[in-house]
Amino acid sequence: MVGTITLTGLGSGMDIEGLVTGLVGASSQQLDAANRKVATQRAAVTTLTGISSLLSDLKGAIDSLDTASEVASFSATTSSNAIQATSSGLASPARYEISIQNLAQEQRTYSAAQTSSNDPLGLAGTMTISQGGTDFELTIDSSDSLDQIGSKLNAVGADVSASIFSDGSGYRLQLRSNDTGDDQAFTITQSGFDLGLQDPLATVQEAKDASVVIDGFTVTSSNNTIDSAIQGVTLELKEPSSDPIQLSVAADPVAMQNSLEDFVSKYNAVIGRIHSVAGFGGSKGTSEVLSGDSTLRTI
Repeated sequence: MVGTITLTGLGSGMDIEGLVTGLVGASSQQLDAANRKVATQRAAVTTLTGISSLLSDLKGAIDSLDTASEVASFSATTSSNAIQATSSGLASPARYEISIQNLAQEQRTYSAAQTSSNDPLGLAGTMTISQGGTDFELTIDSSDSLDQIGSKLNAVGADVSASIFSDGSGYRLQLRSNDTGDDQAFTITQSGFDLGLQDPLATVQEAKDASVVIDGFTVTSSNNTIDSAIQGVTLELKEPSSDPIQLSVAADPVAMQNSLEDFVSKYNAVIGRIHSVAGFGGSKGTSEVLSGDSTLRTI
């Protein structure tokens, strides 16, 4: 009958159990060999992934040395902690005298004091925040507390944040522009009620641009970072200073040395790893699969 296996050795003294054991053992050897081959291939893939990562690091080191301005490194230093200066590859040797007239700041305006932050104020009407040529209007209900008015202000869409401040004797609503600079200034119009936000004394800090004088030229910025005045140099303003501050941009041989040493280190890491796994000269590679690999030799 087709497909039927007949064992004729039963009862003839043939060692059937030994025969089966032998066949299973032979199959196991083949399976073990296949598993070892798979493991070797997986190890080779892991090794190539590691070499790829080393090559990526080397490319980064090369990219930092591919222009003359990057190789010729310059550093920026100042004579005062009032300014923190950093330089990029576009910087050139130079000296400047800088005075900081004022830092950039945000507007902060406070309401009149209230006895509670969460009790209804009994005030009703409309409030309008005008900022950057746009008006943002919200409705105030008599059941609103100071907390609820703050929440409405935060949801109205202006670039202004509201929060509650307590000095221990009362609660005030603070309105603060989210960013610094002249164009972040805002005004408050109250109709039907008065929380004191329109009082000139309610604004304890006005929105203001940063202003510095560099070699007699006035430069302004909406924030305390100035990165467009001096090519390749970024100035971080820390505090006002009426005394002139000296800024120097000079060659930095240490930075150049560090860049070159970084390249050498990453180059050697790539070559050393390839020599280790693929072999080099009379040395045999540690990877059975990658030993003598033509792609690695080309790299």
